[in-house]
Parts: sequence; C-alpha cells; structure tokens
Amino acid sequence: MVKAAFLIPVKDNEDQPFPDEDFVWLREELVRRFEGFTRDRRVDGEWYEGGERFADESFRYTVVLDEERMPLLDELLRSACARFRQEALYLETARVEVRSVTPEGSKQGV
Repeated sequence: MVKAAFLIPVKDNEDQPFPDEDFVWLREELVRRFEGFTRDRRVDGEWYEGGERFADESFRYTVVLDEERMPLLDELLRSACARFRQEALYLETARVEVRSVTPEGSKQGV
C-alpha cells in the first residue's frame, strides 16, 4: 500500500479564497476514486523561488491506495492543478502497512 499526502492551497495567488465547490469537487473525486481520504486542518508553509519569498496556507489530504492505482491519483492531481490554478502540487508518498484495529484484534491489509 502507498500513503499519499498532497497539499491544496486555500487561496489563489491573488489572495482570493477558492470557492467551496472546488473543495467539494475534490472530496467527491477522492471518495469516488479511492473510497475515502483524510483532510487535516490547515497547514502553512514558506519557500523561496526566483529570489522571492512566498507563503501560503493549504489543506493536507491523505489517501491510502494500492501502488498500481497511483496513475489515477496523478490524473486527479493534474486536474486539481488546473482547477486550483497551480503550476504544481506537492505530493509525498510512502509505502505503508495498513491495519485495522477492532475490539477483537487487528486485521492486516484493510
């Protein structure tokens, strides 16, 4: 399994918030394609590019998927780049073992 985390900015480059329907679209696509997701509270970050300092606020989304489904995530994130008017989106992936803990015990591969 792969745990994929990516950032979607809260505002555009003109400091205008993205409309709620853009985030609804993303949520619906994540559930439809990957059967679920987690969205963390807002995170903030800063970076330099071309000698200029930038800062933004983003939501961090996390999905867990089979490695062979990564092209579906790449496709979704390309669409998200266009919808949220981004040159690129930050994506972090890691191989993980996923378990579900129940009152009766643990189940692997859930």
